[in-house]
Amino acid sequence: MDGILTTIFAQPPGVEVGVGDFLLRLLVAWLAGQAIGWFYSWSHGVLSYSQNFVQALVLLSMVVCVIMCVVGDSLARAFGLGAALAIVRFRTPVKDARDTVFLFLSVAVGMAAGAGMLGVAMTGTVVMGVAALYLHWTGFGSRSGE
Repeated sequence: MDGILTTIFAQPPGVEVGVGDFLLRLLVAWLAGQAIGWFYSWSHGVLSYSQNFVQALVLLSMVVCVIMCVVGDSLARAFGLGAALAIVRFRTPVKDARDTVFLFLSVAVGMAAGAGMLGVAMTGTVVMGVAALYLHWTGFGSRSGE
């Protein structure tokens, strides 16, 4: 069993992410993704709300975390994965600019978690989530008197 786990989690040269560290990063990405999904749900209107989108926010944080662990310090892998993700992005229409912001937040949190910056991932999630709730609850940007 140890041999199988060692083979699965064998590190490429230059990357030093152990099994425990990887699982911790993935857990933080999952927790942060959950928080992003909650903030999105609490601060979103009813018109274009989608449960699938909220679930995608959670999974996106985790996927990007895994990607960051795979990329490590390899510039070639980073460009290859970036190109693959760009193709997926251009094939997926996003209806609301606010949805795009939450997608970027999920990507950023996944990148931070995958790079081992767990404090940045959690702090960024909380601060951005509170900002989204504030903007929603105060009706910021709405025109009054028209």
